[in-house]
Amino acid sequence: IIELAGGPDTPDTLTFSQPVTNPLIAIVSLGTGYANLTATLVFDAPVTILSTGTPGFVGSGVLMATDGGVAGTEAQGVVEVEGTF
Repeated sequence: IIELAGGPDTPDTLTFSQPVTNPLIAIVSLGTGYANLTATLVFDAPVTILSTGTPGFVGSGVLMATDGGVAGTEAQGVVEVEGTF
């Protein structure tokens, strides 16, 4: 489990130790439902949402596709990021 705790002025970067092609990433609790804050993960690559949760702890629980990433308010699901990283 990797906790990303960045923000608009503090982005987090995930780096693999060896090349990974089309990684699947499980997301739990993206955004903050109790404060109604939507968070965005930017991959700078095409992303396919493979599954998305039902309403989560607080908030919609549903991942939304963005340009090169996903966003959500207390969202969960699994995405595939296209490419080699």
